[in-house]
Amino acid sequence: MGPLKLIRFGALNSYRIGHFAGNIEMYMCEREHGFQPNNTIDIFYIQSKYNFYVSNLQLLKMWKRKLYINQIGYYLSIIDRRFYPEGTIHNIRTLDQDKDIYGLRDKSKIFITFTNKENSIGKTSLKKMGIINYDNFICLANRDQSYLNKTFNNKDWSYRKFENTDIKKCSQAVEWLIKQGNYVIRMGKIVSEALENNSKKYIEYAQSTLRNDLLDIYLPAHCKFYITSPSGINAIPVLFKKPILYNNFNYLNYAHLVPEKSLIIYRKFWLINEQRFMNFREMHEWGKKSKHLSNEFKTDSIELIENTQEEILDATKEMYDRLSGAWQSTEEDDELQRRYWSIFDIDIFNGESRPKIGASFLRENRELLD
Repeated sequence: MGPLKLIRFGALNSYRIGHFAGNIEMYMCEREHGFQPNNTIDIFYIQSKYNFYVSNLQLLKMWKRKLYINQIGYYLSIIDRRFYPEGTIHNIRTLDQDKDIYGLRDKSKIFITFTNKENSIGKTSLKKMGIINYDNFICLANRDQSYLNKTFNNKDWSYRKFENTDIKKCSQAVEWLIKQGNYVIRMGKIVSEALENNSKKYIEYAQSTLRNDLLDIYLPAHCKFYITSPSGINAIPVLFKKPILYNNFNYLNYAHLVPEKSLIIYRKFWLINEQRFMNFREMHEWGKKSKHLSNEFKTDSIELIENTQEEILDATKEMYDRLSGAWQSTEEDDELQRRYWSIFDIDIFNGESRPKIGASFLRENRELLD
């Protein structure tokens, strides 16, 4: 008779793709590195919130190849909670949901792959867009309120509106990437407006007939790199270890949690009553005590200033050069990076991850380092 195993149940936060990808990835990372027990039988299920809604059926299909996902776990967990109303050892928990507090992502493998059939469909779809070579397309995304408002219209989502960004601010970066010979694919399941561009190398995929759940996963998994503002969909390129350029980043105190290959530029926090910008240290301290809700910015009289087209363009060029090996960092750039990272308390670090902050952004905003 073999050793006894503990049966555990885990609810999948499937209605938001960021958690559907990121939370499960962290569970997989923790299991790979010994943070999850190995003497368990883990049963996952789609949670009941929003009528068991699944944000991406392709991702569910791929997770099912790696995990035991069965709705029987939902009913067993209900029974379990009746016996253990104050908490139970049968719940599957990650260390901090999708936050990589121990730097496991960069040390872990890619957990999901595409089947031959899925790869064939993906390649065929890319050819319809005119793309033959994986290495010459970049994915672009921005966060707006459309997906949440239309998919879950019985809830007020305005508490997250501070994260929304204007896709038109990426116009110059798109033009530059196209001039370098790249295709740019605008991602999204539901978006509020298109980015106007007449080039055949710009693909408004988010509003095209080609968009489907498979390509929503396939394209970020195969792009050269990904440009985005903070949004749940970013968890897909993270899942496949793709380099990410984050613009309009709001979470200074989370910068050390993003993958090493990332490049970040921030929104600026304008203090209305004092008529000045918060410096990075103040942004970090404010972020530690806040929940990052729209009403908190209003209450504290903070106006969020979006990145300009020029800032996003400069960061795009830097990312492009870093990936091609053409980037040359100056002593000044290195010193500004050191000054930036010296802001943080040493105990917040997860070990290795030090994503770069945009060099031009730091040069132009060096006063925020004071």
